[in-house]
Amino acid sequence: MEEFISAGAFAERVGMSDHAVRQMCKRGDLPAVKVGGRWRIRADALGLDPCAVAFESLASQLESDSDAILAAASAMREVTRDVPDAS
Repeated sequence: MEEFISAGAFAERVGMSDHAVRQMCKRGDLPAVKVGGRWRIRADALGLDPCAVAFESLASQLESDSDAILAAASAMREVTRDVPDAS
């Protein structure tokens, strides 16, 4: 049986905001289901790099629909605002 964790627990473990994780769930970037109005993410998703997953999803959107550029830019800002500066 698959194990699931809350969006908040996932966000805390990977160092992102709850909002960014919920947006990734909504877009289908993470393996998640909605239960009782709350997102539950498969526990094995903790092994994924959430930023790489988001970038891949955004790249696919841009390839298929040039109108997605504004939406992708907005989503990118949301995802990357929580990423610590590497310098």
